[in-house]
Amino acid sequence: MRSQKEKLKILDKAPQSPGALRQGATRKTPKGDLEDDDSSKMCGDTHEVTNPVPRGYAGVYRIKDKGRCIKPGIKGCCIFFLCLLVTVQSFDVPVWNKGDTWVWSVTDLGVGRLQEVFESGKIETNLLKSVVVGKEVIEGVECYHDYETYDGHPEYAYHSYYPVSCPPTEHHGIQYSTVTGKPVLKSTIYPGNYIVQFPLYQGKTWKQSYTYVEWTYDEENDSWVQTSEITVEVESEVKGIESVTVPAGTFQAYRIEGMYYTFKIVKSIVWYSPEVRNSVKGEAYVIEDKIPTLYYKYELAEYHLVTPLWLKIGCGILIIAAVPAVIMYVRMRKAKKNGMTL
Repeated sequence: MRSQKEKLKILDKAPQSPGALRQGATRKTPKGDLEDDDSSKMCGDTHEVTNPVPRGYAGVYRIKDKGRCIKPGIKGCCIFFLCLLVTVQSFDVPVWNKGDTWVWSVTDLGVGRLQEVFESGKIETNLLKSVVVGKEVIEGVECYHDYETYDGHPEYAYHSYYPVSCPPTEHHGIQYSTVTGKPVLKSTIYPGNYIVQFPLYQGKTWKQSYTYVEWTYDEENDSWVQTSEITVEVESEVKGIESVTVPAGTFQAYRIEGMYYTFKIVKSIVWYSPEVRNSVKGEAYVIEDKIPTLYYKYELAEYHLVTPLWLKIGCGILIIAAVPAVIMYVRMRKAKKNGMTL
């Protein structure tokens, strides 16, 4: 039989992998011996290395150095988790998911011919509900398809399309009669009305133009008849970030001011919230003789964002993967408290 000294000599020549360090074996090594283990670079001149990890936890072991304890497995999990959070939060362009819902309280002041929404000729407030129902390609542009309704005008429903590259910029819309189920009106804003442009940051400006084309549906001939076409020039600027309180809550939002030039001049102020992935408040003014007149405004009343399935699965896998590291951490803390080395 080999003596204990001979056994240690054999162990000293063994490969420096975690699997080569048997349960309960202990050895003294000079600095640099553990080259396969990155954590050795953080240690002092002398290390005491043991393999306290049961089968199934290979690769996670403890290094003691002058009373300090380094746990590479736990550290790695923490770094991975933080990197994942940074990645998830780093998107400049918001992603809408099927089922995302926003409800705004919309007020049309009914200023003569300037009414834009309800065409009632009077002041009225209604709830506009927008629900993402999927994606579609409209005239070569990939868009989010939203189904929209006004609670005060159940006779109409709207299908709106927002470019995936820049929501909530509007690109296309169709108005339907909920009584007959047939289309009534449609419009195309090409390439879009540039409410926002990503990425957003304070001081950003943009100048663009778009063409607005409108058709009405000729039921007798089952065809669309173009009724108008106008070109609009847009000049916008991100003025800053403000705390905005609306019925849905308080949000940090980018204040975006825009000027729209066509046969009339309109000033638009939109507060866009990355948290909501949409605008939380907006106002529009018609400027005549350099005097702005408010004629349209809205505030977010409520919203619901859907967590996509891939994110749920990813978080579940991350939690499951972190459980062994947490268990090891608890065991090490208990051992340290009892003055023992695992």
